[in-house]
Amino acid sequence: DIGVTPGDADFVLDIVLPTGAMGNVAGGYMAKKMGLPLGKLCCGVNINDITHRAIQTGKFHRSDSMEKTLSDAINIQVPYNFERLLYYLTDGNHSLVKDWMTIVDTTAKLDLDKSWLDKLQTEFRSERVTDEV
Repeated sequence: DIGVTPGDADFVLDIVLPTGAMGNVAGGYMAKKMGLPLGKLCCGVNINDITHRAIQTGKFHRSDSMEKTLSDAINIQVPYNFERLLYYLTDGNHSLVKDWMTIVDTTAKLDLDKSWLDKLQTEFRSERVTDEV
């Protein structure tokens, strides 16, 4: 017994997900949008940390190289599900997301302004880990 009753309106669960291409985070966010009582979704990333940098600073900038790590499954330079998260974060504003992704395709960078960064940080957290013990 964890002290929670089904349907408890005060219950919110924050979850941490290992994050590479952001598919699990996108699925979790869609479930939240559909009513699952989730709080913040925390993306756990390795040193290939574009997701962490985007959530912390609003700078979604592709790195020049990808580092090999022990967490090989999440060695990602550009998580392709970030576009999906942006779509749901903007309440389906496909024109805005298309413009953003055109910028990413052209420059390998996207800088979210403060209002979008604030909205991103309302829904998501991130932590970066290394292979160091």
